[in-house]
Amino acid sequence: MLDVQAIEFSFSLLVPLLFGVGAVATGLATNQNSLLARSLTFKLAFVSAVAAAIGSWWWPVDGVWFSQAPLASIMLLLTTLLGMVLGRFSERYLAGEPGQRRFMIWLQGILASVSMIAITNHLLVFLVSWIAISASLHQLLMFFPDRPRAALAAHKKFIFARIAEFCLALAFLLLYVQYDTPFTNSK
Repeated sequence: MLDVQAIEFSFSLLVPLLFGVGAVATGLATNQNSLLARSLTFKLAFVSAVAAAIGSWWWPVDGVWFSQAPLASIMLLLTTLLGMVLGRFSERYLAGEPGQRRFMIWLQGILASVSMIAITNHLLVFLVSWIAISASLHQLLMFFPDRPRAALAAHKKFIFARIAEFCLALAFLLLYVQYDTPFTNSK
């Protein structure tokens, strides 16, 4: 017999997984002849992620690691739709640019991390996703490394992001010490 809880859990985790698979598929399509394949895998990842976000709305679940509260489902859907718009714009804007594939990989990495933050119910998963967003954003800021202002902005962001990540980890540690609970929102 099919377990309904397993289906619901897979819907909540399907969106970041699809973005991650899309990033890997985009990375594997390396030569210029596979430009159509890269475009199709990118679009397929976004359409599938939107479908999974809608599916998570209709089949919500509350678990220990992942939560599908109505607000989380709305944020997941909005993040996915916004990512689709950004991806579509970037695909057209960067057409013919040598680093377009690299940009699309990091964009999908950001979207996977943001969608993981939207559905997580665990502080350590939140922290790891937050760090992944920061690392991906740094790569996008360094898309044109020969531009001095972009490099300066990326360097400043790198420093402030490490400080913010340290403060976030310290806050989570203080929460753990103060309340003597695991890093999840236990029910």
